Amino acid sequence: MADLRSLCDRAIAEKRRIPSEPELAAHFGVSRSKLREALARLEHEGAITRKPRVGIQPNTALPRPGNRFDLQTDYLTTLAAAGYDARVQLVSADIAPASEELAERLDIEAGAPLLATRKVWFADGVPAMTAVDRMPVEPELSVADLDLATSVFRLVEQLAGEPAIWEVTHPSAAGATERVAGLLDIEVGAPCLTLRTLGVSAGGRRLFDSLEHHVPDVVDFGLVRTVVNDPRTDAEEL
Repeated sequence: MADLRSLCDRAIAEKRRIPSEPELAAHFGVSRSKLREALARLEHEGAITRKPRVGIQPNTALPRPGNRFDLQTDYLTTLAAAGYDARVQLVSADIAPASEELAERLDIEAGAPLLATRKVWFADGVPAMTAVDRMPVEPELSVADLDLATSVFRLVEQLAGEPAIWEVTHPSAAGATERVAGLLDIEVGAPCLTLRTLGVSAGGRRLFDSLEHHVPDVVDFGLVRTVVNDPRTDAEEL
């Protein structure tokens, strides 16, 4: 999927055609059905259009929204794509019993062991974001058994045996607490973009809970939304 998206991005930038489905399937060595699933996702994201007898066209008319808020990547990748020298620092890691709130969010028993990691991401040496990620672990596991330097996506796949493919995210704005302000080197109460996220597997298993605090204006976030025309709205307006 990433390679196909890169191909489409290059076609958009160079304003050239995208190869046909048979050509793409042969190029990537995948079945036509798997290719069509990936193309459907790109069409939903607004990157391409598909029409009978016309084929696959890059959506060159769509303005670039900056870093896609609706497409999740590791934040190191996001910062690097924005032109920064990016790095991440692990601040803390521990395993503790799940509170009732977290147990309900993750659909586990209250008191079950949860790994909690706190990290800070830096852009050109300046703090840009901090996040707490929590994920269920087996009772016999210890922090020393884990590669905590890896991303939450790889870590949770190692722990759960399956990847997170969806995220349910609730964005909001909040003033920095004393803890967050100290980590991000900003004033207490300074506005932060906050994201509360639940990572979900293909089978619906809840794999991790994350709370992010972003320093504003470090990354230009944008998203592409599909317009849904509801005929009831027109009727109600008449």
